[in-house]
Amino acid sequence: MRNIAAEAGVSEPAIYRHFASRADLMGSIFLQCAGTLYDVLAEAGVGASSPLAQLRLMAGVFFGFAFSHPDEYAFILAVHQQQLRHLEGSETRLPKDLFVEAVRRLQRRNGGAAAPPSLVAGAMVGVVLGAVLFATTGQTKASRKTCREYVTTAVADLARSSCKRTTLESEEE
Repeated sequence: MRNIAAEAGVSEPAIYRHFASRADLMGSIFLQCAGTLYDVLAEAGVGASSPLAQLRLMAGVFFGFAFSHPDEYAFILAVHQQQLRHLEGSETRLPKDLFVEAVRRLQRRNGGAAAPPSLVAGAMVGVVLGAVLFATTGQTKASRKTCREYVTTAVADLARSSCKRTTLESEEE
């Protein structure tokens, strides 16, 4: 808290006038960072020709977010498991919700669900997180462009496999 106060140019007690605890401050920062990612993903999906195209666009933008917003991405990654527990059952809209909604729409169009949309969305987010990790730590020799293309392809494959009918009626990309 001392470092945060120094960075903000205020005293440590001043922070506690706005936040009840360190956890409250962390939650507020998490929601702000997650909100930024949500807005970026929502904007990316606007005008997509199909739910599958929307998922591909959002996956690519999510991958790029890690590099264009490194501080927000790092914070989300560092505290998301802890913060998601506190948000359980809340009305807060999170980036993963956009993936869940697009998967749900895709499944409705293509014979129903072969897997729960939330599980599919979690796998999609995992693909993005893993690719970012490998790209940023040098665990792969692939370029960012190649990693991004892989992410969008893997997400599309996950989307297809989540539908009872895997040859999708609306695959325009």
